[in-house]
Amino acid sequence: MLMLSKNRRRFLALGVLVILVLAFLVFIVQPYIYVLDASKNHLESVQFEYFNNDRLLRKKNYYIENLGIIEEAYTGGEVYLRSDKKSLATAEIQDIFNNLAESSNAELISTQVISDESNSDNSVGLSARLRADIFGLQQLIYEVESSLPRLVIKEASIRRGGRAIFRNKNEQSSSQTLEVRLEVFGYISTQ
Repeated sequence: MLMLSKNRRRFLALGVLVILVLAFLVFIVQPYIYVLDASKNHLESVQFEYFNNDRLLRKKNYYIENLGIIEEAYTGGEVYLRSDKKSLATAEIQDIFNNLAESSNAELISTQVISDESNSDNSVGLSARLRADIFGLQQLIYEVESSLPRLVIKEASIRRGGRAIFRNKNEQSSSQTLEVRLEVFGYISTQ
């Protein structure tokens, strides 16, 4: 080192200093920042989980009450068809579906009793062909899926039909009709 000139020694010392500062940043500061960032992320996730759990605890009574209502409806038999014989349940599901189709402004063409191969003991099925506009079909599907007793649409086939005029109360609309085939199932209580 004695053979180097004064300027070269300064540059060499400056280079060693820069290397030491970079090594300090890479080996000490960067891992420390990484650990702090990971701790901050973990703390945020714990705070978020605490917030959600606290909110659920505050709504605990509401959920317990709703669970009781659902359980009561389930055990009360409202989800099942009232009839316990298949022939009576078939007539009941046809009657329910006819009323739902009429209230949703769909033109019922035909219905046929079908059986469910996967669950034939307590299910009663109905294959229905009907004509409706898109709004009537939307309303019918909503009413079928939300009705009591519970009905389930297991299969649907929709094709475009011709134009028709549908009259709903005082309204009159002309729109594209849809040819619809639905397989609707209801269930008999086995209790």
